[in-house]
Amino acid sequence: YTVTWSAVGNNGTPSNQTQTLTAGATLTFNGAYVTTGTVSATSNISGATFSLSGPGGTTNGVAGTPIANLPVGSYTITWNANGNNGTPSQETKILTGGATLSFAGNYVTTGTVSPTSNISGATFSLSGPGGITNGTAGTPIGNLPVGSYTITWNANGNNGTPAQQAQTLTGGATLSFAGNYVTTGTISPTSNISGATFSLSGPGGVTNGTAGTPIGNLPVGSYTITWNANGNNGTPAQQTQTLTGGATLSFAGKDRKST
Repeated sequence: YTVTWSAVGNNGTPSNQTQTLTAGATLTFNGAYVTTGTVSATSNISGATFSLSGPGGTTNGVAGTPIANLPVGSYTITWNANGNNGTPSQETKILTGGATLSFAGNYVTTGTVSPTSNISGATFSLSGPGGITNGTAGTPIGNLPVGSYTITWNANGNNGTPAQQAQTLTGGATLSFAGNYVTTGTISPTSNISGATFSLSGPGGVTNGTAGTPIGNLPVGSYTITWNANGNNGTPAQQTQTLTGGATLSFAGKDRKST
């Protein structure tokens, strides 16, 4: 006689068994189903931890250390956060009797930094876990290890340079930095003659003004002031200076009063 055991749920089915029945005897077959198995979780991060929920409740574990003698059934693994790495998604699998069920916790350990600027072609240096990387605004830098990054924008002409910025890059994310250079400033001409007038030539063209009244939002660059004649007073000489971003540039128009 040969007995063939039928499958029962996720349990491991006993092998076929064959025995000979003799007259007057009682023949015994033992169907020992395998009702447990092993879960083996691995990860690309050494020491990564997880919780495993299934028929026997929730079990905590560490990647690389198998958990044995678990009852058969459905298991869901939840990986715990690990620093700035991107955490793997939950996974659910079926453990069958006598089997080893594998889970792979692949954390995302890199990301992208994407600096932008209001100045085309602005350059920067980026310091972080991988060292220092030089770049140009508008060109993302990928495959950078997660961690803290500090951007230092380089000087760009007469524009006011943005301050350093520090942010944290997490796995799978894109980190943005905005390098907003200050591209304008203020010119504030004064004079020893009340109401003295002038013309100011520079990158934005020619602007007329009156001493004591600042002119704001002027593009950075070289400016030349020409003071207008004022009665019999001696007119000041032309003056040229450079306006830098965010600064206030002063011109002093000292007319020589007639006596």
